[in-house]
Amino acid sequence: MNFPMNIILQLACIVCLASAPVQATPDRATTIHETFLGSNATGYAILRKENDNLGSYYKEHRTTWLDEYQKDAEIATKPRSTQLLDQTYFTDPEDTTHSSTTEHSKDTKTTLGDIIDRYQQLELIPWPLEQTKELHFDKNTGSTEYKSQCLVAAKALLGAKFRHVDSGGALELLAVAEDSNCIFLTIATSNDEEREVRMICIPAAITRNIHALRTLEPLYLSAGSFDSEKEALALVRKLQATAGNSYRPSLVVWSVFHSDTGKTDYAIVLANSAELIKRNEFGTKQDLLGMHLVPITSEGFRTLVINPPH
Repeated sequence: MNFPMNIILQLACIVCLASAPVQATPDRATTIHETFLGSNATGYAILRKENDNLGSYYKEHRTTWLDEYQKDAEIATKPRSTQLLDQTYFTDPEDTTHSSTTEHSKDTKTTLGDIIDRYQQLELIPWPLEQTKELHFDKNTGSTEYKSQCLVAAKALLGAKFRHVDSGGALELLAVAEDSNCIFLTIATSNDEEREVRMICIPAAITRNIHALRTLEPLYLSAGSFDSEKEALALVRKLQATAGNSYRPSLVVWSVFHSDTGKTDYAIVLANSAELIKRNEFGTKQDLLGMHLVPITSEGFRTLVINPPH
């Protein structure tokens, strides 16, 4: 059977169109990436970059922010933000190796010198992988714990730090690092199209307690336990004052949870107990303190309440 030439050409066009790849317009999505800029004893600075694809393969809106936080602020607390850059990035659809940028605004008041002057520590010390593995991180809620210490409460991050979180395994702990007094967690969402990489500061008091928990010895010599923190601290001050110049006892107070009763009390212990027990010298310390010392297990230790100077 012979077909007219115009029919053949029409069929050829239909076949070509059917076989041509179809590139649909992407869904509009924004990615967010935070990086550490610097810190001091009470605050820190983050560089936040937000890229909005504007529902296009060839155009993207890019903004860069300087976010300044107080270290003791709640996770949901908004930072002091300065917009550094506002740009639109274009890619030539005919030749993707060619691109251009339109600058809408650029901050000229904030300088690198200003940031360095306010935040002298410009690098974090990363945790080794083995140490990071000691943290318990819940990928569904962002809850982060070390032994009995909570770093991030369950679901505290959701909505407060992350805009788009998928249900079921949405978060990933990328890195753990420290400055002079705080731990920083880098946490990301698993959604590549709207990926968010955020930095979370763990307050100094919690960071100090994690350090104390990591160096706990199995046994300590206790100078007594009390129902209240106030009573324990009062005795520590008394013992420090009366011990004399020849011996300044290294006394600390720990909150102790008793699983059999569900109650918490406060134990005064010698910080260097392990060495004294090893050398069997705690009898001498008892005489210097004027108190009977009793070995106790550290299994229930929860929070280091005080570590007075000595």
